[in-house]
Amino acid sequence: MTTATAWTVAWALGALLGVSGCVNPNQGPGPVHACTPGDRAYCSGNGVCDDAGLRCLCDDEALSPSSRCAASADATGGDTGGLIDDPVCTPGDVNYCNYNGRCAVDGSACVCDDPDHYVPTDNCRNYYVSTRRFGEPCDYGSRAQCNDKGTCGEDGWCVCDDDLHHSPVDDCNSYFDNPPDVPPPWDP
Repeated sequence: MTTATAWTVAWALGALLGVSGCVNPNQGPGPVHACTPGDRAYCSGNGVCDDAGLRCLCDDEALSPSSRCAASADATGGDTGGLIDDPVCTPGDVNYCNYNGRCAVDGSACVCDDPDHYVPTDNCRNYYVSTRRFGEPCDYGSRAQCNDKGTCGEDGWCVCDDDLHHSPVDDCNSYFDNPPDVPPPWDP
């Protein structure tokens, strides 16, 4: 039996018994990779996955590798991409993040694949129509935060595509015969 066949049999047996995460047939024997070496998409288009497949190398050193080069290092506490002292998960682990994300390269939390609908606080487990809390402004230009029925405006409110039947009050989600008025904007 070849090594590749043995790994495939072990993976199939693990899947049959309901054991996940022990063998990934797409990676074969060896370490679990956080990303595919050379992949820019995983690193938010602002960096590239390193040759070992363990972390993002950001094009701009002001960006944080643990945010997959999507946020500034200042926003992530000056993260440089190394493991934190007491990691909660293994970098690159998808099982811990419910297969909707991967453990950050510093082991601190999940980085959800779809941050508009999943949050790291529940390990990317539950789907949310919007990950914003009520009363928080939406992110300018986001359609997902406006339930794909509008676009977030500069003032942090959704601008509904059909403003005769949808309202920014509930992020353009519900259909109304007469939509409710929008309260005055918050002070950003």
